[in-house]
Amino acid sequence: MRTERQQNLGLASVVVVLAACIAAGLITCGPETSAISDGENSQTRSFPDAPRPSRRVLPKAVKPLNSAALIETRDRSGQVRILAGGHLYGRQGQGMPRPASSFENAIPSLSDRDPDFMLALGDTFFDSLPATLLHTQRVLKRLPFPVLGVLGNHDNLPRGRFEIHFGPLWYGFQFRSVQVLVLDSEHPEFVIQGAQLLWLQKELRAVQQQDHIRAVIICCHRVIWGDSASLAVAALSSNDGPMLLSMVEKLGEVHPFRRDIRPHLESLAKSKAVLCLAGDAGAFPGRSHNVFHEQEKDSEIHFVSLGCGDRGNDWMLQIDVNPKRDRPAELSFFNLKASAPKAVPRPEMPRPDFSAKTWRKRLFPRGLPAAYLAWIEG
Repeated sequence: MRTERQQNLGLASVVVVLAACIAAGLITCGPETSAISDGENSQTRSFPDAPRPSRRVLPKAVKPLNSAALIETRDRSGQVRILAGGHLYGRQGQGMPRPASSFENAIPSLSDRDPDFMLALGDTFFDSLPATLLHTQRVLKRLPFPVLGVLGNHDNLPRGRFEIHFGPLWYGFQFRSVQVLVLDSEHPEFVIQGAQLLWLQKELRAVQQQDHIRAVIICCHRVIWGDSASLAVAALSSNDGPMLLSMVEKLGEVHPFRRDIRPHLESLAKSKAVLCLAGDAGAFPGRSHNVFHEQEKDSEIHFVSLGCGDRGNDWMLQIDVNPKRDRPAELSFFNLKASAPKAVPRPEMPRPDFSAKTWRKRLFPRGLPAAYLAWIEG
């Protein structure tokens, strides 16, 4: 006969084995429980209809600018809310150790929007010197959601520092019903090429077969997609416009974006929303706003470029993806000054016309430069 002490030891052994199996994921805690772990921080939530494991979403080497981890801890039935903005360091030509005051003052309102994460579309920092990084990150850490960085030309000063602090310059991840692809556009001629292009094409082909993905978001700092008369307006009015004109002859007979990337986007747009975001549109005196938005005719392909200039015309973008709606993604722009707590109350700030037609009329009243027009229409 076993003594009481032997029985207790046997029971203790069973408990230890069960605990080890649960820790290894061999035994779950029941069909309605998902374990969510992020390093030392872990929590358990009940998701009645959700698949069990939540997972770390970003590639391991990628670090959000404000050190907030992106983990699927909330059940929104596949819905995703994303904020996006570019050129957050502020006014053109003025080196500031902090982000634009228009952005900083709107932080309480940005938090109230309760996004899953934010995309900072380049030039978040005036440079990558330690003092600038420190001051900017202190501001970004006031946001309760992850801020994911895209490399801009200012972020890359001195060259290579951004990658040291925040990880790979191009990468992809899926978050519920959204695929995000972050590109490094800081290359001569602002063309996606080589290993990065091959990777991008492979990712676009793969996501086309994934029915649960309802929106594909491609992010970069430069306007790499000016391959038509309407989109050329955004490219030529960006910081890179003069340089781009001087390189037209070197870029070949066909626009690289039209040749290498657009066919994939057109295939995707048959069943998903496709958003091409850039952060190099604004921060110039005399503009009525800092946003370019053009949607392809009879298509769910959107092209957006926006950037803060630390003025009253600074706008940001909110993207809502709902898999249950016929239209997979809704884009809404909001003014940062109107969002700040001290702003004068108003029913709704009228939204300017962000279309290519308006930009072209204001910036190119005599038409686009002949050389560029001939190139994209040739």
